[in-house]
Amino acid sequence: MKATGVVIIDPKKRQTITATGESLIAAGAIASPQLLQLSGIGSPEHLESLGIPLVHDLPSVGENLHTHVLISLVFQCRKPVSVYTATRFPGNLRAGLQWLTSKTGAAATTHMDVGGFVKTESGSTAPNLQCTFMPLAFGDLYTDFGGHGFQIWSDLVAPKSRGSVKVCAADVKVNPQFGFNFLRNREDMLALRSGFEILKDLSNQQAFAEFMGNEVNPGPQVKSKADIEPWIRDTCSVSHHLAGTCRMGPRTDPDTVVTPDLKVNGLDNLRVVDASIMPTVTRGNTHAPVIMIAEKAADMIRRDQE
Repeated sequence: MKATGVVIIDPKKRQTITATGESLIAAGAIASPQLLQLSGIGSPEHLESLGIPLVHDLPSVGENLHTHVLISLVFQCRKPVSVYTATRFPGNLRAGLQWLTSKTGAAATTHMDVGGFVKTESGSTAPNLQCTFMPLAFGDLYTDFGGHGFQIWSDLVAPKSRGSVKVCAADVKVNPQFGFNFLRNREDMLALRSGFEILKDLSNQQAFAEFMGNEVNPGPQVKSKADIEPWIRDTCSVSHHLAGTCRMGPRTDPDTVVTPDLKVNGLDNLRVVDASIMPTVTRGNTHAPVIMIAEKAADMIRRDQE
């Protein structure tokens, strides 16, 4: 069995484009499994319940969804040294003009320039937390004080909890249902609790003393150790490092969606080339790894065409 092309549907017409070679899916950890499921590739029970004809039995499509979970401590800054001014008029206008004319200034960086990786378990072979400092407090929860601030994040870069992506209808215009099941694995919560303690320790360092204003988040809602876990559950956030829903593995593994050459397991002429193929998300940002996935895929496609 092989993929022969792509069907494009717009409000005016339905168009089928026949592929002269392979078809590549590179829509990310949500949309790539969605496209496969809508094409009849996935769990027989799920697809048949939606009236989608089964083309290829591959039940792990859409499973294994995960990303880095993060918490952040937010503080007011006692000195006007954050980038707050550059986010408000006329400072934002000046920052934009400075970048346009010299590629320097507040608009020339993401301001996530300072960070590090830590292990919450001394016997671990690799870090499981990534800490990042930013000289700005942003988001609806943090900007009520309307002034200079800063925040420190702790990302769980080795999450063990897993979720899924499932289409809800046989219609590409209907968004799929997805959930991460954050913190379902107890080890994830324990790691983030350690991350909270690490962030607290960092914020109490002497280097911050002259800048440290009021604690905005978590603030007074965390008064004791018993308050930490409820606060984490209420405020933990999602990174944009989604992965895993078309996981790569050996052809004989029932959980495999794509094989090591990124071909959909059991099908010809169809590959997935994005972060969804990662069995486990990288312990850090996914931008560079996804570029490498694409470069490796290009090499394999070129080799197969020789």
